[in-house]
Amino acid sequence: MARLMRGSRSLEFDNHPQNEQMKQIYSQKLVDIRDPQTYALIGAAVDIHRQPGHGFLEAVYQEAEVIEFQTKKVPFEREVLLPIQYRNIFLPTHYRADFVWGYENPKSV
Repeated sequence: MARLMRGSRSLEFDNHPQNEQMKQIYSQKLVDIRDPQTYALIGAAVDIHRQPGHGFLEAVYQEAEVIEFQTKKVPFEREVLLPIQYRNIFLPTHYRADFVWGYENPKSV
C-alpha cells in the first residue's frame, strides 16, 4: 500500500495500476490550503503560550495578544459587543467578545 503525504493530509493507495493514475492526479491537485490568517492566529497563540508562561491573569495574555496580532498583521477589534437573539428577538444584553479577528471597524476605514 502506498501513502501520499501532503501537508497534514494523507491518502492511501494499494499498488494497482489504476490507483497509480489516481495517485498522480491527487499529487498534482493537492495544494497547501492553509488560510494565512488562521495560520497567523495559531502562530500568535503558540508564541503567547511560550513567552510569558502560565499563571498570569487574563489581562496579561490579552495585552500580549494585541502585540502579536499587530506584529503578524492580523486585523482585529477588541471588546466587541455582539447582539444576542432569542427566538428571533434581539435581547437588550450583548455578548462582549474579547477579540474579533478578521474584523475591520467601518469607522476606522
